[in-house]
Amino acid sequence: MAELKYYKVLVVFVLLLSSCDFFNTREPENPNSSDSQYLPQTSAESVISNFIKSFSERNTEYYLSTLIEKAKFPNNEFAFYPTSEALNQYPSTFDIWNLTNENQFMQMFKTKLPTSKKINLIFSNPKSDFHSDSSVYVYDYYCELDSSISPIPNKYSGIIQLVILKNQNGQWAISKWYDFKKNNDTIVNTLSILKGKLSN
Repeated sequence: MAELKYYKVLVVFVLLLSSCDFFNTREPENPNSSDSQYLPQTSAESVISNFIKSFSERNTEYYLSTLIEKAKFPNNEFAFYPTSEALNQYPSTFDIWNLTNENQFMQMFKTKLPTSKKINLIFSNPKSDFHSDSSVYVYDYYCELDSSISPIPNKYSGIIQLVILKNQNGQWAISKWYDFKKNNDTIVNTLSILKGKLSN
């Protein structure tokens, strides 16, 4: 009787296992999906990584998430400071440039240059200043569009300075973006010029 009882328990156990999904193969997640490659913005470095990637991919949602918004940073707001050349060329455009303007710029960017076209944005020669709740990064940058968009040039170069802040929830985002033209640069256009041209 004990042996019969043992086999009954064994049969029930096997039936339970077979009714579950344990042995079925699952569809693996695509590790190369675009969204999976964005990082949680729990450090200034992750913000910069997401900024470069989202700009290059014209991913508006992730691009804007790298910039400070009032809801998550009540005491701060995003500001962009263009090069003096761009300010002189597009004074009304850059009179006040905020998150709304960044959204409009990225939407126009996507319209003019579809996401099927590549953008190469490279940061180099890093300099940084770290604090517990803020960091300042300075880079040389080079940006090349996959194809020209008349009358938009396809190469840009300059110096970018980013002030990145941390909120009370440990999330980081860009508070201020300064754009500078490099002295004696053979590439005359900066990202400020790109923003100005796409906004006019």
